[in-house]
Amino acid sequence: MYDPHATWTRLPLAGVPNARELGGYPVPGGSTQFRRFVRSDSLNRATESDLRFLYEYGVRSVIDLRDPQEDEYAPDPSLGPDVVCFGSSLLNIDISDMERIEREIAAGTPDAVQFYRMMLNNRRSLREIFTFIADAPEGTVLFHCTVGKDRTGVISMLLMDLAGCDLWDIVGNYVQTRANLMRHPHLLARWAEVRDTPLQDLVDSPARTIEATYAMVHEGGRSCEDFLLECGVDAAALARVRARLVEP
Repeated sequence: MYDPHATWTRLPLAGVPNARELGGYPVPGGSTQFRRFVRSDSLNRATESDLRFLYEYGVRSVIDLRDPQEDEYAPDPSLGPDVVCFGSSLLNIDISDMERIEREIAAGTPDAVQFYRMMLNNRRSLREIFTFIADAPEGTVLFHCTVGKDRTGVISMLLMDLAGCDLWDIVGNYVQTRANLMRHPHLLARWAEVRDTPLQDLVDSPARTIEATYAMVHEGGRSCEDFLLECGVDAAALARVRARLVEP
């Protein structure tokens, strides 16, 4: 049941077990605010109660980071007539062809970190996403991919970094994904299959993956703001995104 006075880290949703807050992390001069951003897995398994909870929680914008094939296969349900939905495919490959991707990972080309580099190199999509966030209507912004780990993890890292969170809070936020995803019975079974194989990182959320991705953003002493400016997001938009996450 929705409680407007409660504060959650992981939202109590039956069909969206990886939905969680970006609020509550220390930043210089304060902390990230609750009910500003929620990261999650796909909403296609959300129950009616889940959808009602998210709307009452304040979600008024949904960003879908999946490719069109994923969205067509498992479309998001509507949260309400006044909820704005936006899509931008962050990983420009057909992720629905998982057999081919798994064969390539098993062969070592590419590995998980290379997938994350591909996302950081998708500057058009990053520009679209952060520009949308800067101009999104008042209310909570929910963003998701399929399981809420990789594409969602990159956007979470960039938002937290932009807000002033330190590396270890960013890592802590990322690694929580595996524990949440194990609530999916099919992912728990998949984890048992791939454990200690080259495919493990496809299911897991190891600290080394997001640490390496963070290092890519900060190559040559570059800040997260510098990186997003290079992606084409203007400075005023970045200031609005940061304010949305940190200002009371």
